[in-house]
Amino acid sequence: MTSDLDVKAIIEKVGQNLNVARAFGPPVERDGTLVIPVAFVAGGGGTGRQPESKTADPKAQDGAGFGGVVYPVGVYLVRQGEVRFKPSWDANLLALLGFLFVSMLFRRGRRRRQHHSGS
Repeated sequence: MTSDLDVKAIIEKVGQNLNVARAFGPPVERDGTLVIPVAFVAGGGGTGRQPESKTADPKAQDGAGFGGVVYPVGVYLVRQGEVRFKPSWDANLLALLGFLFVSMLFRRGRRRRQHHSGS
């Protein structure tokens, strides 16, 4: 199988765009304190080829895709030899997690009530 897709070039391009700097930026030093950003970075992708067909353009049979997420987690603060981690809080994410947790508890309680009333 030959392909015009340069997988190595795609991976390099993705690596340039999927990094901590997309969420925060580069480390910064101010007033004797070094601030180092921390982020959750994840991604995945792939390439594929459609089986030979009667398509006029053979390049139309090749494909590639990639998806990723960069989410800020917090920063490390380095000052006078001491390192401290300061998390970044996202109120929307915390609200979503809280909703999911309460929803899970509600479903569990509902199942228990159905199980006990059905016996």
